[in-house]
Formats: sequence, structure tokens, C-alpha cells
Amino acid sequence: MWAYLEVHGHGGHGREEHGGEGSFHVVPLGGTRVTLGRALDNDVALDDGSVSRAHAVLERYETGWCVRDQGSFNGTWVNGRQVQGAWLQPDDEILVGESRLVFRVSDSPDPATVSAPGPPRVSAEERRLLLALCRPLVQPPGQAQGQPPGQAPAGPEPARAASVAELARELGMGAMGVRQRLDRLCERFGVGPGAGPPGGRASHGGAVPRGREARYQELAAWAIRRRAVTLGELRQAEEGPERLEP
Repeated sequence: MWAYLEVHGHGGHGREEHGGEGSFHVVPLGGTRVTLGRALDNDVALDDGSVSRAHAVLERYETGWCVRDQGSFNGTWVNGRQVQGAWLQPDDEILVGESRLVFRVSDSPDPATVSAPGPPRVSAEERRLLLALCRPLVQPPGQAQGQPPGQAPAGPEPARAASVAELARELGMGAMGVRQRLDRLCERFGVGPGAGPPGGRASHGGAVPRGREARYQELAAWAIRRRAVTLGELRQAEEGPERLEP
């Protein structure tokens, strides 16, 4: 398997795959250690003032790749959660400063042969619901941010997506209406009972929860991973979602 990064905006030493506003660079991940930062001597140098000179490092082990923050000023985020260290799964989104990187894995040494699936089409109303669902995931949880790979979590549980009751209260509609809309989105994103979280990762304790609320948690992870909602949109949405028609 071959691993590489898509570096969206702010440069990066690699081949440009798409021109225009949505351009990104492909950076193959070779060796066992790849540094990220603003300084030019990094393996991936980012022309981004919000990135620290030595911001983060990607390290390869027998079990896969992980990312570790290097004491950066603005932190390192994976799929909307701030981490000190985290194992990476295919299509994980890494945010360093204002630069977005996507971790990709391919059977081919040529990343140009890989095409990432886009998000399903959603209406404006469904987008507001997804923003409200995912918004708590970008709020730093009340604990030491992110555990290094291989260490058990300590302290309070990490941030979770909004519950049905919270969504109903914030969006000004009944719980049944919220569930119906979320169920339709689950079908569209391919999140079904027992489908498991993105990348096949189990919940704490090893078992994948199969309840309805667990499906909605998985939906939130899929929405961020497949870029149906962006981290920038979620941070702007912290001001509060608009109310939906019941």
C-alpha cells in the first residue's frame, strides 16, 4: 500500500493535481518520518502564517501512520478533533493552522490513479441539520486534548455529535422530525445499523454500538470525512444554527 497527502492550499512540495480554486498538491509519504511546518526545511513546507515552524510530524510504524503535534501554537486537528497524537485512517482530514491535508492510501504508487468519492448531494435544510449535528465535534472537549497512539483515553469522554434532543431544541422542531431527516441522511451516506464508524474502527470496549443515536454519531463522522460540511463552516456555525421548518 502507498500513502500520500493531499495538501489543499498554502503550497506544499508535490505535484499539482487540480488547478483553480480547488487545487491541491499530492505529496507521497516516503520513509518513516515526514515533518510538517512553516519552515522551509520541513518535508512538507506550508506557506501559512497560522502554521508553526515545526508544527507536526507524520510517523510510520508497522501498524500504520500516525500524526503527532510538535507543540504548535494553533494545534493539530484530525477530523474536527484536536489531538496530540492520533493514528490515521484513509481519508482522514488533518488541519494544521488554516491548511487542510487529507491522508490517502492507494494500491498504486501513482496517486493520480486514485479518485476520492465526493459527498452525497444535500439540500440547504439538510446542510443546516448536518452543521448542527457536527458542530460539537469542533469544540475542544473538556480533557487533555488527544491521547498519543496506543494509549488508553483518560478523563472525560471526547466530544460527541449533537443528540436528537439537542438538535430538536436548537432547530426548533420535534424529535420525530429530526430522526426522520437524520435517517434519510444515514441512508444517503450509507450509514446503516451495525455499519460501524468510518474506517471500521470500533467504539471504546471493542464493540460497535448499533443504536439509533450511534448511527447519527457515525453520520457526523462521515459528513466531515466526505466533506459534506467543512471545518470552516462548522466553526462559523458555532454562533448557532438557523431554525428549520417543522
